[in-house]
Amino acid sequence: MVCRTAPRRSFAIFVASEASQRTGKTTKEATQLFQEAREFLADVDVLEPKISRPRAEKLEARLERFKTSITYGVGTVRDYSKYESLLVESGLSLYLLHSGSPAVAYRLAAEFCENYDPRYGNGLSGPSAKRIKEIVQFALAIEAYEEARLN
Repeated sequence: MVCRTAPRRSFAIFVASEASQRTGKTTKEATQLFQEAREFLADVDVLEPKISRPRAEKLEARLERFKTSITYGVGTVRDYSKYESLLVESGLSLYLLHSGSPAVAYRLAAEFCENYDPRYGNGLSGPSAKRIKEIVQFALAIEAYEEARLN
């Protein structure tokens, strides 16, 4: 029998792993965190992810502390020096949940695909297509894997 949360956990690791691979201009601390995340997730089978829970919790906590907060008159906003750190943190967080709701996974998928481009603004836009295709390919791989396990 296939665990119903297994695809969600697989997706969480898929997003965390993909986000940790993205490169760009970052601070020294961010570079170190991404290197640690890449090393941690390097050999994980996304179809059957098995990772060290204590190590994942430690990395998730470091990513959470990495953010800075900016307080405005109406509240506090989380400021990420690199959006991908949010994706890695969110992926690890979803993986660590014992019963993450589908809504959390859907939100993570949207965040993974969101793009900022001055021509389109924030959100899902034309440049998001590549990441949407990556999710579709992942979903097809999970479906084929589970079908093979059932037969």
